[in-house]
Amino acid sequence: RPLDGNLTINLIRRFSAVNVGGSLWAKYTSSLKRKFRFQIVCDITLNGTPSSIITIGIRYYNAEAGTTTDILVPGSSIPIAGNGTRNVFVLSKLIELNPNDRFRIIHYNNNNTNYTLTPQLTVD
Repeated sequence: RPLDGNLTINLIRRFSAVNVGGSLWAKYTSSLKRKFRFQIVCDITLNGTPSSIITIGIRYYNAEAGTTTDILVPGSSIPIAGNGTRNVFVLSKLIELNPNDRFRIIHYNNNNTNYTLTPQLTVD
C-alpha cells in the first residue's frame, strides 16, 4: 500500500508535494532530466503474529510514458520474526527523473500481521 502522511520537501526548487486521486506524491518540477540517488531508511516493528516478510519500495510514475512502476531492489523484502520484533534497513537506488515525474514510498507484507513503519526517503 502507498505511504500517505506528511511529506517534507527540502529541495523546494526541484520537488513539490501533489495530491493525485487522494494519494500524496512528490513531483519533480525541474525542466531538466537528472539522475538522483533515492535512499529509504526504514524502522519496522511487527505488532503481532505470525512472522512476516515486509517489502519496501518506491512507486515511480513516468509522466512522459504515462506508466507507473514499483521499484524494488535486493534487500527490499525483509523477514521479521514475530510479535515485537524490530528491524531497521536501508535501500538505495539511482533513478533518472524527467520533468513532471512523481514518486512515493510503498510498503506491504506477505500476510495480515499488523506492523508499524517509520520510513524516511532522501533524494540526493
